[in-house]
This record gives sequence, structure tokens and C-alpha cells, in this order.
Amino acid sequence: MDIVGPELSEPANTISSFKLAGLLESAIRSSNAQYDDRDILDRLRVKMMAHNTGDRGWDVFPFDYEATVPLNTVFTESVMGRLQLLMTSRKCQVLWDDMNHFATNLQYYIMFEVLEVSWSKFLNEMEVAKDLDDLLAAHEIYLHSIIEKSLLGERSRTLYKTLFVLFDLILRFRSHADRLYEGIHEFQAKTTDSSRDKSKSRLHPNDKTSKPGSWVSEGRKALTQRAIAFLRNIEQDLDAIGKEYSSLLEGFISQLPVQKDINLKFLLFRLDFTEFYSRMHPKT
Repeated sequence: MDIVGPELSEPANTISSFKLAGLLESAIRSSNAQYDDRDILDRLRVKMMAHNTGDRGWDVFPFDYEATVPLNTVFTESVMGRLQLLMTSRKCQVLWDDMNHFATNLQYYIMFEVLEVSWSKFLNEMEVAKDLDDLLAAHEIYLHSIIEKSLLGERSRTLYKTLFVLFDLILRFRSHADRLYEGIHEFQAKTTDSSRDKSKSRLHPNDKTSKPGSWVSEGRKALTQRAIAFLRNIEQDLDAIGKEYSSLLEGFISQLPVQKDINLKFLLFRLDFTEFYSRMHPKT
């Protein structure tokens, strides 16, 4: 993908499928794939789907594996599209579970271990305060406690920066997840329209209402091909986000045990109270 990346960033109508095929062959020769069975390698191809104005190479580029008899009677293009949908949805769900676990337990820590405990201590200090100076001192301790425990203090600056990068990644993931489910909904709607248009064309063979180049006029096969290409692009984006998120999360968690504030060490216990991260990231 690194080799074809610059080429696929260009407008789809300017990209040569022959050049992509040459790049694929170069990639195979420069990797361990060159030692695979030649019959298998010859079945792997690059394709360019039907494209619209504004599409980039990434929007219409899929890998294609040509299955022959008897496999092609089982693994039809429609079946492959549904398998791709299942794999992409599964990746999305796994990443969502990981991020949700982190965000939920961080929220629990802030709400109950920081705000609730600090407020309770402040109320006790108010009860025993002898004068205004004692009250002001207690309030200052209360504010300092909240800031430090919430990773907003000067001593937690590195953790603070990492945490906000993690939040940015979570928002990026949400954007891609929205795109995935919106794309699935659009594909389902257009598939229904295509079926209706096909039925209509049987009743009215001379009907010209479908616009040339539209998904509806392209037919079910073209719809499936575009859907597969879309899902593969989303899957690549999710893989990139997941890899970056995992790396940052490991760095964040590895910093908690060395913090001077005992409460930040408890945050590690809170996040890993079911050994969730210990099992996922044994090194951490």
C-alpha cells in the first residue's frame, strides 16, 4: 500500500490500471509473497471500479482474487461483499469496545474517585474551620486536589497531552464509524432502488429515467463492487486508527505506575480492574 499510495491519491479518472498492476508486481517481488505459489499470485489483481466526478483512486481501488470452479460457485461477488461487511463491522465493534472501556472507566474515576472524594473531604474541612483563613485554605486544597487527580496539574502535563490525543483519536473513530453505517444504509437503499429500477425496466424497456453513471443505472454488480471498495477503505482507516490508539494507550498506561500521586496509581487499578489491558497488552 505504501508503493501505490501516491498513485491512488490522484483523481480516479487519471489513474492507469496497467500501472497499478505493475506496482502490484513490484510489491510482490520485493516481499516474501514472491515465494508463494505462482498460481495463487496470478489470481491476485488490482481493479478500478466505476467512478464518478471527484472520486480519488482510494475510492475505487480494490484488490481482486479470481476464484475458479468450484469455489466461484460459493464465493460469488455478492457473498464476498457480505463477508467484507462482516469483517469491517467486526473491526469497528472491537475498536469501539476498547475505546468505550477506557472512556467509561476514566469517567468513573473522575466522578467518584476525584470529585466525590474531594468534595467529601472539603465538607469535613468546612465543619472544623475556625475562621475564614481556614476555610480559604481548605478550598485551595480542594481545588488543588481536583486538578492534580484529574491529570490537569503541572506534574501530569505529559499524561494530559497524551490523554487529549487519545480523545482526538476517539472522535476520529466516531467519524469513521458514522461513515461506515451511513455508507451501509446508502448501499442498502440504492440496492433497493436498483431492484425497483430493474423491475421497472422489464415493464418499460424504453424508459430512460436513470442517469448515466449513477449507482442505480450501474446495476447490482457495480453496486456490490463499489460497496466492497468502500468497506476496504474504511477498514484500512480503522486499522490505522486502531494501531495509533493502541500505541498511545500503552504509553499512557505505562506512565501511571511511576506517578508520585498515589491517586494516579489507583487510576491504573481502575482502568485494569478486570485485567482488561493486562490481557490485551501483556508487555504493559
